[in-house]
Parts: sequence; C-alpha cells; structure tokens
Amino acid sequence: MSNDFFAFLTQKLEAILRENVPKVAGIETGGSIQDFIAAPRTRMPGQTLLLDIVQQLPCNRKPKGDLLWAVEDSSTRTPGFSNESPEKFAPNRPKQTTALLEVIAALVIKQRAQDESYKRHIIKDIIQNVVACCEDQLINGDSQITGLRHVDNALPIPRENNEERITFYRRALKEYANKAGRAPTHIVLPFKEILQLHVERPDDVSVRIEETALGFSNKLFGIPVIVSDALPREHGLILTADDIILVSFPGLSWVLISEDDILKTNDLAAIILSFTMGLSIKYPKAVAQLTLENNKS
Repeated sequence: MSNDFFAFLTQKLEAILRENVPKVAGIETGGSIQDFIAAPRTRMPGQTLLLDIVQQLPCNRKPKGDLLWAVEDSSTRTPGFSNESPEKFAPNRPKQTTALLEVIAALVIKQRAQDESYKRHIIKDIIQNVVACCEDQLINGDSQITGLRHVDNALPIPRENNEERITFYRRALKEYANKAGRAPTHIVLPFKEILQLHVERPDDVSVRIEETALGFSNKLFGIPVIVSDALPREHGLILTADDIILVSFPGLSWVLISEDDILKTNDLAAIILSFTMGLSIKYPKAVAQLTLENNKS
C-alpha cells in the first residue's frame, strides 16, 4: 500500500475516531475516489476489475443543478474504429450521469479504535469497500447513475433457448462486431459463468479458462475476460473499454455514526464515506448487454 495514501487515511481516521462522540459531522477532505482506485488492494489479489481498465477523468469542480452534464470529446472518432468505419458510428457528445454517493466504508470496534494494527485493518476495509461500491455503480448503477447494464441504446444479446454456451458467445461476438462497427476489448462475466465454460469446454482452444479465474488469464476467442462479483449471475457484458469514462470530483466527506441501535448494542461505529462520481458512455452501442440464461441452463 502506498505510504502517502496510508498516511492520508490514517490522518482522517484519527480525526474522526474520537472517544465519546456518538456522531461526528461530515469532515471534508481533499482527494477523490481515484485515490482509492489507484491504491493497491487486497480484495482479491491478482484480480482485474472493470474499474481498473476504464478511462478515469478527474474534474476540478463539482457539478451543479440536476447533476446531468456533458463531457466534450475532442476526437471525431472513438478509439477502436478502423479508418473504414462509416461516419454513422462516430460518437455524439456524450451525456454523463453524476451522483453523490454514500458507502459504509468500515465498521469500527470502538474499544479498539486507537490500536495501530487495528487502524491498518480498518484502512484495508475502507479501500476494499469503496472500490467494490464503485465497481457496482459502474456495472449496475442506481436511481441516479445509469450503469453499463442499463445504458440506453446499448446492444441487447440474449442467449436463445437450448443454445450451447460456446455457440452463444461466438454469435454474440459476431453480432457485436457487425452492429458496433469494431472488435470488443473485453468480456465481463460472473464467476459462475466462467466455471460453466470451464466445465463444458475444458479442451477447447478458443476457450482459455484458468481455474483461478484471476486477471487476464481468462480469454474467450482471444478476448480478455474479466470476472466481476458486481454482475448478477445471469448477466454479462461485451464492451470497448475506450468508450467508458469514469469521472470523479474533488472532496471526500467522512462521517462517524454510532447512534444506531444495532451499532450501540455491538459497541460499533460506522464510518460512512461520501463522494461524487459520474459515468459517461461515448458510444452506447459499444456496450452489449448479455442475458446468459436459457431453458437449458
């Protein structure tokens, strides 16, 4: 873990982990969610998250009004297009949905809050939970942020009844290339689907699935496969990572709460972290939303 990042979090924890304070008002700090995403993680050592490969754009100021704004695209074409790509594939000015988010970053045992080794444990929890929250927002979104599974004008590709898995993925990749006008950079699947592919096609050279299911050791028809816990078990994605921009805004707010009855009973306090993030999709049809279930599954 970065010493600077560890020092940053330790300083903020010391500010809020004070004795006999049932609730501490929000403490505004510098930094952004990029500090968490960039920090080395222990969530699943070696695993590559979708969050790791999308473009990340820091902004100098927080959005105002209805939190809906636009990001200018300086290029006339999105990376990934060939020179022969028709103009109809050129991206329009992308709209971005932005929201103020809150995540329970860690639960603290108050009696141990001043212990240095315990503080290190708390910091690891904070990093893991914030990163998991951002990955979930990126994929699933909520009422404020439109995640990749719910992007308007994305390409829906359902698996047909009784269609074999390998046949489905071959068809899905071909349909993606035809309609999106490019080859995808990644496939994102839940862990259950990876296991099913491994069981069904253990010797197929087009399906390189390692039992560890970590990082980019998994490939399907040569396309890197990302395993994400944020995906529901019957859904997947095919996408071009160049078309996805995750935006973060300056300032984090830390709140310590122990007034909740359950927290009181267990002598716990909750550290709640608030931050503002947004998601921009430059070319919606470069996101294919897979439905993996069928009658045979």
